[in-house]
Amino acid sequence: MKRELMASVIVASVLVPTFVAAKSTELTLAQVQYQRRVIVEATVAPTEAQSEDFWQTYWEYRGQVSMLNKRTVALIEEFTAVADGFTGDQASWMINETLDIETKRAKLKEQYLKKFKDILVPKQVLRWYQTERKIDALIRAEMALAIPFAGANLPDVPSPTRTDLRSHREEAINALVQPTEKQEKAFWYRYREYSRKMIAMEERATELIEEYAANYDTISQEQALRMAKEAADIDADRLVRLQRVMRSLQATLNARQMVRFLQVELKFDALVDAGLALAIPISE
Repeated sequence: MKRELMASVIVASVLVPTFVAAKSTELTLAQVQYQRRVIVEATVAPTEAQSEDFWQTYWEYRGQVSMLNKRTVALIEEFTAVADGFTGDQASWMINETLDIETKRAKLKEQYLKKFKDILVPKQVLRWYQTERKIDALIRAEMALAIPFAGANLPDVPSPTRTDLRSHREEAINALVQPTEKQEKAFWYRYREYSRKMIAMEERATELIEEYAANYDTISQEQALRMAKEAADIDADRLVRLQRVMRSLQATLNARQMVRFLQVELKFDALVDAGLALAIPISE
């Protein structure tokens, strides 16, 4: 019931349809997938001299992202299939697999950001980065719908804001992780310290997207270079924070609790990212 509620919330608020900047097209998730080349070409606008190298590099990147997405889907399916019956060894594997996927995803962005800097001018690099962020946020939100939240009290509103999601995040974690009385103090101290830092990064991402949208047609090359670096730094910082909190929780939670915590965090992060992505403009 709760899972069905969250699915309807996200479909209503993000995926069908998504409205972006005033001069952008109206997109559903299926259209985003189908029109990816059209969207990227219109937004990045590679020149004739750039085109061959850009598209070769771009499809190399997409191929590797696709493999990571397939691993994510398989992991979510495994997590869903075993439900509460997974062993400690299964939980440890799921934790390691999740962190490996997220680490490779972050490194892939960093690697290809450098490659695109050799092909495109800074303004185009920034547009590539933010356009990919928008499209991938929609795709990852769809994948996150399959992460089960049975027993968690999720926001019963038609279009949850970041405040709605934040206010229910701890409730979902408590319901699914179920820290014992002995674990509670250490767990919530570490989690809230981590949460404050993640909220600060959300604010940084929001400000950056707002600046990008406000200057979409007039952005300078110097401004674009700074903003592309800031966007990449935010994504790298998020991964570091996640890795640190997982290490810090090893002394407090067992493996099954940790994998539930990790899946809750990734689901809520996907929902927040999808909401932020709505403000990222694209060209027609």
